Amino acid sequence: MFKSEKLHLTMPTLFAVAELSLWIAVMHGGGAVLQFSSVILAFLASVFFFKKNTSVISTETALLFTVLADLCLVILNPIRQLPAMLFFSITQISYAVRLYNEESNPERKKYHVVLRIILCTALEASMLMALRSQADALTAITMFYFANLASNAYFAFKAGKSRFFAIGLLLFIACDLFVGLNVLFSDYLFINESGMLYEIINPPFNAVWFFYIPSQTLIALSAYSLSQK
Repeated sequence: MFKSEKLHLTMPTLFAVAELSLWIAVMHGGGAVLQFSSVILAFLASVFFFKKNTSVISTETALLFTVLADLCLVILNPIRQLPAMLFFSITQISYAVRLYNEESNPERKKYHVVLRIILCTALEASMLMALRSQADALTAITMFYFANLASNAYFAFKAGKSRFFAIGLLLFIACDLFVGLNVLFSDYLFINESGMLYEIINPPFNAVWFFYIPSQTLIALSAYSLSQK
């Protein structure tokens, strides 16, 4: 029994060290296999921390769909953007279920739904006004996804039970800002490659994975912290 408990306490540290090693490798030019391995490892770690707890199960479900989304974006060639964003949307819905479940005040639970509806409507409307005839299913599902990600980050900091989870979602947003800006200015809007904005969204390092691996690591570790409560 003692050995089992000691192993359970050691595994989060080993997981964090493994993810840090993958992060360093990716920052030094590691490709798709190492990138995807970091996402799979986060999911597998959350499974190891499994406990019959709604919040933990929701987190594991979210990490599973994150794996499926990154399979479409990182491994498959050509990439499948629309299925990937659908999977990522399920990820954020799963996190929303976790946060809704963690909210103990029945009145505040209403805000979880209301804020998502308002933010989703605002982003979809802004997207339609900005892109007009260029708007498509991908941009629509992307706005839905980002509205839920932003809402999740807000509620995680405001009333969530894990600071790891909140910071993980914030890093998730930072990662997606670089992804979104690159897609926006490469597929929909023109940007001068000699301008400052281009340099900001194309830094001399892999900005997407710089934020993404730590985000998935912290989110997986949040499942461990919940399983101990």
